[in-house]
Amino acid sequence: MAGARILITGGGGQLAKEFARRVPESVLRTREELSITDRGQVEETIERLRPEVVLNCAAYNAVDRAEAEAQLAMAVNADGPANLARACRRSGARLVHFSTNYVFDGTAPEPYLESDQPRPLSAYARSKREGELKALSEDPKALVIRSAGLFGPGGSASRGGNFPERMLARARAGQELAVVADQTLNPTYTGHLAEATLAALTKGETGILHLVADGCCSYHEFAVAILRSAGVDSQVKPIRTSESGAAAAPGLARGSPRLLAGAGRCRSAVTANGRADLRQNWAREARMAELYQRLSQVAREPAAKRQLQRLAADERRHADAWAGYLEERGIAAPAAPATIGAFVLSALARVVGVGPVMSMAGLAESRILRSYLGQIHAADDGAKSILRELIPEESGHARGVEAAAETVEEWHGSGGIESIRNVIYGVNDGLTATLGVLAGVGGATVDPHVVLVGGLAAMTASGVSMAGGAYLATKSQREIYEDQLAREAAEIEAMPEFERGELRAIYRAKGLTDSEAETIVARITRDKQIWLDTQAREELGLDAGQFENPTREAAVAGVATLFGGFIPVVGYLVGRAVAGPRPLVALVITAAICVVCLFLMGAARTFFTGKNAIRSGLEMTLVGSFVAVQQAAVRKAASRAGELRPDTE
Repeated sequence: MAGARILITGGGGQLAKEFARRVPESVLRTREELSITDRGQVEETIERLRPEVVLNCAAYNAVDRAEAEAQLAMAVNADGPANLARACRRSGARLVHFSTNYVFDGTAPEPYLESDQPRPLSAYARSKREGELKALSEDPKALVIRSAGLFGPGGSASRGGNFPERMLARARAGQELAVVADQTLNPTYTGHLAEATLAALTKGETGILHLVADGCCSYHEFAVAILRSAGVDSQVKPIRTSESGAAAAPGLARGSPRLLAGAGRCRSAVTANGRADLRQNWAREARMAELYQRLSQVAREPAAKRQLQRLAADERRHADAWAGYLEERGIAAPAAPATIGAFVLSALARVVGVGPVMSMAGLAESRILRSYLGQIHAADDGAKSILRELIPEESGHARGVEAAAETVEEWHGSGGIESIRNVIYGVNDGLTATLGVLAGVGGATVDPHVVLVGGLAAMTASGVSMAGGAYLATKSQREIYEDQLAREAAEIEAMPEFERGELRAIYRAKGLTDSEAETIVARITRDKQIWLDTQAREELGLDAGQFENPTREAAVAGVATLFGGFIPVVGYLVGRAVAGPRPLVALVITAAICVVCLFLMGAARTFFTGKNAIRSGLEMTLVGSFVAVQQAAVRKAASRAGELRPDTE
């Protein structure tokens, strides 16, 4: 955009100032100098300046106050863009209008695409959506950019600065900070948004485009990070939206962030289409194909087998598409991806059922989808064609896999994930505890029978202890839930109007109008059981589905711990067979086998996280280092005490 004549409106705001810093020759107009609600003034200014590009950074951003000033919000956010678009169309200038993630209601389980239907729920959101429609209606060549969580130097003074500035000011003033933890955003730096906007203009983008930074967090996490980065020592209390007393986040359902697809576009234009990313695309699809194929061999239900085989075929087709793309461009074909993750997870499915592993697969599919959405903006024509074909299918996979996880096996949903967690904890605990005993006893005596008995005793004790702990913990959770549910039921019986009022307040905080909230509450409270379940979920964040069968969880944890403890015992037997009369060599072999198992567990964990397998594996093997230290300490202590004779080779 070098040399282009650019007019920037809303010159007092942080985004406008950022553009002015990057394009010094641009013309900056504040609200006092150019009111975009004045059609005549807009037309006269554009006719006189003859800009090639108009960046509309002017906006009414008082989200809460807009409910009382809906007419003003509509004038600035809707009529203003219409005036600019009309004038730009006549003069031939290109209009860029900035909108917001608030045009969506926040109920989708994944980030919103540009093609998703907006559903604004507040006066502010409706005004912004109307501005989008009017801008594109008046000028079909306009570019509407939706972003979220903007921050940068020089936030709006009329609002007390942007979010980071307000947090820092209040913390330094010694004020108590309480920030919502159940609303999520993409914090986006104005400098990055400006950079990405200019790149989009250079490419001739039109229509609607989502531009947000990579990564997301809650407002509470954002506030904590801001204070930590600034070196300000202040506590930030996490609260729920229903406790905030504000209507600032319309449409945000519990746990459902209003995120925009396109995360990373503000900083990924150079690397999103790099070779490493394309090879990673192929590897991800190939790994998922391998997993689904293995799971189809584990699944018992014919319908589940067929579905998994279809998914495997789809993923192989996706992998082949990327392999062909790489080959056409002379990029070296990557080696076959490691299948250890698929092997371990399919083995895990034999223990806890296919459903829980499919729940994890749904998370992996969502991660692949987000990666593709972040790549498509900067991809070349070949990659963009593949991405456009694969994105709808990956979106369908993510939804389909999660839905199937609820039906193909008896153990599903949160219970499956809890069982998987118990398996991982159990195997890790059993292995390290038993290895520690073998190392300690073996370092203090040469009698292999004593060492073996000690290992078996540790294995059994760990298994029983883990099973008992899992049983009591799960049972306690359920009992607490039942107690809270009984108390809530009593409150409904004793104070029905008060409880109805609480529900109305919760739904109003989510962006519903008074009449909408009243209608929903009236329907819910017709049935006492539905009312109780809804009250528990909305007010207390409790759901019966999150509490598991104590006996089942005890069995899973106990068996997993026994299995983990069995690994060093078998390793010791193998070590003795190989090392003969050299007990320390046998222990070294045992430790090596255990370290390999720990490493493989850590590496398998990255099947879904996409993190570096070696790094993850090494993290888990740190436990082995602790065991080695424990071995040396026990041996040294026993030697000094003279109670046992340490081995000396």
